[in-house]
Amino acid sequence: MEDKHDPFGGSLVGSTSHVEETWLMSYADLVTNLLVMFVLMVSASSSNVSSVKVERIKSAITGGSNPETPSISKTHDDIVKKVQEMKVTDHVEVIEADQSIKIVIKDKLLFDLGRTDIKPEN
Repeated sequence: MEDKHDPFGGSLVGSTSHVEETWLMSYADLVTNLLVMFVLMVSASSSNVSSVKVERIKSAITGGSNPETPSISKTHDDIVKKVQEMKVTDHVEVIEADQSIKIVIKDKLLFDLGRTDIKPEN
Protein backbone atom coordinates (compact mmCIF):
# COMPACT_ATOMS: atom_id res chain seq x y z
CA MET A 1 0.00 0.00 0.00
CA GLU A 2 1.36 3.40 -0.96
CA ASP A 3 1.62 6.16 1.69
CA LYS A 4 -0.56 9.19 1.14
CA HIS A 5 0.95 12.46 2.34
CA ASP A 6 -0.64 15.64 3.58
CA PRO A 7 0.34 18.69 1.45
CA PHE A 8 1.73 20.27 4.65
CA GLY A 9 4.24 17.45 5.17
CA GLY A 10 2.33 15.19 7.55
CA SER A 11 1.54 11.56 6.94
CA LEU A 12 -2.14 10.69 6.53
CA VAL A 13 -2.16 6.94 5.97
CA GLY A 14 0.31 4.13 6.46
CA SER A 15 2.97 5.78 8.64
CA THR A 16 2.73 6.35 12.38
CA SER A 17 6.41 7.08 13.11
CA HIS A 18 5.92 10.82 12.61
CA VAL A 19 3.16 10.96 15.21
CA GLU A 20 5.06 8.85 17.72
CA GLU A 21 8.16 11.10 17.66
CA THR A 22 6.49 14.49 18.27
CA TRP A 23 7.53 14.38 21.92
CA LEU A 24 11.17 14.48 20.87
CA MET A 25 11.06 18.18 19.91
CA SER A 26 9.59 19.18 23.26
CA TYR A 27 12.18 17.09 25.07
CA ALA A 28 15.02 18.65 23.06
CA ASP A 29 13.73 22.16 23.91
CA LEU A 30 13.57 21.25 27.60
CA VAL A 31 17.11 19.90 27.64
CA THR A 32 18.42 22.97 25.80
CA ASN A 33 16.71 25.34 28.24
CA LEU A 34 18.13 23.43 31.22
CA LEU A 35 21.62 23.60 29.75
CA VAL A 36 21.33 27.37 29.22
CA MET A 37 20.06 27.85 32.77
CA PHE A 38 22.99 25.94 34.28
CA VAL A 39 25.51 27.81 32.13
CA LEU A 40 24.05 31.13 33.34
CA MET A 41 24.13 29.98 36.96
CA VAL A 42 27.76 28.90 36.71
CA SER A 43 28.83 32.11 34.98
CA ALA A 44 27.00 34.24 37.57
CA SER A 45 28.52 32.38 40.51
CA SER A 46 32.09 32.57 39.22
CA SER A 47 32.11 36.28 38.36
CA ASN A 48 34.67 38.37 40.24
CA VAL A 49 32.39 41.07 41.59
CA SER A 50 34.00 42.80 44.55
CA SER A 51 32.13 43.36 47.78
CA VAL A 52 32.30 47.14 47.24
CA LYS A 53 30.40 46.83 43.97
CA VAL A 54 27.86 44.54 45.63
CA GLU A 55 27.34 47.10 48.42
CA ARG A 56 26.88 49.91 45.88
CA ILE A 57 24.29 47.89 44.00
CA LYS A 58 22.56 46.93 47.24
CA SER A 59 22.41 50.53 48.47
CA ALA A 60 21.13 51.73 45.09
CA ILE A 61 18.33 49.18 45.14
CA THR A 62 17.35 49.72 48.78
CA GLY A 63 17.71 53.50 48.63
CA GLY A 64 20.56 53.64 51.14
CA SER A 65 23.23 56.27 50.90
CA ASN A 66 26.59 55.56 49.38
CA PRO A 67 29.51 57.12 51.29
CA GLU A 68 31.01 58.37 48.03
CA THR A 69 27.79 60.07 46.92
CA PRO A 70 27.11 63.48 48.49
CA SER A 71 23.74 63.99 50.12
CA ILE A 72 20.96 66.04 48.55
CA SER A 73 21.32 68.69 51.26
CA LYS A 74 25.06 69.13 50.67
CA THR A 75 24.56 69.37 46.91
CA HIS A 76 21.76 71.90 47.44
CA ASP A 77 24.00 74.00 49.68
CA ASP A 78 26.84 73.87 47.13
CA ILE A 79 24.53 75.08 44.35
CA VAL A 80 23.14 77.89 46.51
CA LYS A 81 26.70 79.03 47.31
CA LYS A 82 27.62 79.03 43.64
CA VAL A 83 24.50 81.06 42.76
CA GLN A 84 25.42 83.59 45.47
CA GLU A 85 29.02 83.78 44.19
CA MET A 86 27.74 84.51 40.69
CA LYS A 87 25.42 87.22 42.15
CA VAL A 88 22.35 85.92 40.31
CA THR A 89 20.14 85.22 43.32
CA ASP A 90 17.40 87.44 41.87
CA HIS A 91 17.20 85.30 38.73
CA VAL A 92 17.90 81.76 40.02
CA GLU A 93 15.90 79.85 42.60
CA VAL A 94 17.16 76.56 44.08
CA ILE A 95 14.51 74.34 45.67
CA GLU A 96 15.26 71.15 47.61
CA ALA A 97 12.60 68.43 47.37
CA ASP A 98 12.51 64.94 48.92
CA GLN A 99 14.95 63.23 46.57
CA SER A 100 15.73 65.98 44.09
CA ILE A 101 16.85 69.55 43.58
CA LYS A 102 14.88 71.92 41.36
CA ILE A 103 16.67 74.89 39.80
CA VAL A 104 14.45 77.62 38.38
CA ILE A 105 16.16 80.06 36.01
CA LYS A 106 14.08 83.12 35.20
CA ASP A 107 14.04 84.27 31.60
CA LYS A 108 15.66 87.67 32.15
CA LEU A 109 18.92 85.99 33.09
CA LEU A 110 19.34 84.19 29.78
CA PHE A 111 17.26 86.16 27.27
CA ASP A 112 16.45 89.77 26.47
CA LEU A 113 12.76 90.62 26.18
CA GLY A 114 11.40 89.45 22.81
CA ARG A 115 14.68 87.80 21.76
CA THR A 116 15.55 84.14 21.18
CA ASP A 117 19.32 84.53 21.37
CA ILE A 118 21.01 83.66 24.63
CA LYS A 119 22.76 86.61 26.26
CA PRO A 120 26.56 86.53 26.21
CA GLU A 121 28.31 85.75 29.49
CA ASN A 122 28.95 88.70 31.78
